[in-house]
Amino acid sequence: MHPMSNSDRAAGPLKWLLLAFGGLLFALILRHYGTRETLHDLASVWPAIPIMMLIEGLAKLANALGLRQLLAKEERQTPFPEIFRLILEADAVNYLLPTASLGGNAILARGLMSRGSLSDSVVAVATANSAQCAAQFLLVMAGSALALAATPVPANLRPAVWAVMGMSLVIVCVFALILTQGVFVFLSAVLRRIHIRIQYLLDRERQVTALDESLREVMRSRPGDLALSTAYFACGWAVSAAEIFVALRLMGVAFGWPQALAIHALGVFIDGVIFFLPARAGSQEGGKILAFTAVGLPGAAGLTFALLRRTREIIWALLGYALLARRARGEENHFLEPRVSA
Repeated sequence: MHPMSNSDRAAGPLKWLLLAFGGLLFALILRHYGTRETLHDLASVWPAIPIMMLIEGLAKLANALGLRQLLAKEERQTPFPEIFRLILEADAVNYLLPTASLGGNAILARGLMSRGSLSDSVVAVATANSAQCAAQFLLVMAGSALALAATPVPANLRPAVWAVMGMSLVIVCVFALILTQGVFVFLSAVLRRIHIRIQYLLDRERQVTALDESLREVMRSRPGDLALSTAYFACGWAVSAAEIFVALRLMGVAFGWPQALAIHALGVFIDGVIFFLPARAGSQEGGKILAFTAVGLPGAAGLTFALLRRTREIIWALLGYALLARRARGEENHFLEPRVSA
């Protein structure tokens, strides 16, 4: 066993502190809107959950297609159901662990490694993650513009929506600049400027620089695959807006498609900002209330939708962890199988 580092010891209490903060925020929200009223609203729209499960399944299929588009030649032999299963496992890990998708990316790279090399798997996953991030913030920009142009955004919230759109544009531009320069090159320049040395990165400078070069090579040599992958991920983000359409229909709330897409885009932005909270406890509910209010819909409808979505996320996460546990048992049994020597 490896001894725990200082960062590991600090991460444990911090995780529980963040979880407690999220729980407190959720309790305050529930108290404000009323527990009994919220449960009544939730009970009236529970048929939305199976439909939302199906919609999220379509979004995950789009994400699996986006990942497959960027795989190396050897890894493209991986059957599509296997890629889809890896997406489910990775999403389950990302849902519960505040690792900014790093935990899920490790699952994807390890799963794809059986068909190719570790370096090819890491490059494919890193490139796919970049395409997904670009699609995410492009959707946020489009949804914010739609909210300002076609929905009754309250006057006091319009500056905030403009700020979200502006920040998303800046993030996309900075992200593109970082990828063209190289993530390690950019990070090293920033750390040198603020006089910080991270020995872990310095010790692995050659490997990380090689990863940077591999990422740039994919972008130079496969622009079509990168564009198509980004389009798949954008479809995955956009399809999820249909969940809002279904939930609001069952709630009997009057709305239009521009409002649904704007709510989804603002919610995606908020979820991206609060990635460090375990399971987005409390913050998801608060974020959905804010998004609904921003386009002129009742905050109570936002809370009901947030709870429906959390139920859907838990079911998919349980399925992902079940698949992960099954694969772990299979690998353990394979390791323990007796080997017959010649």
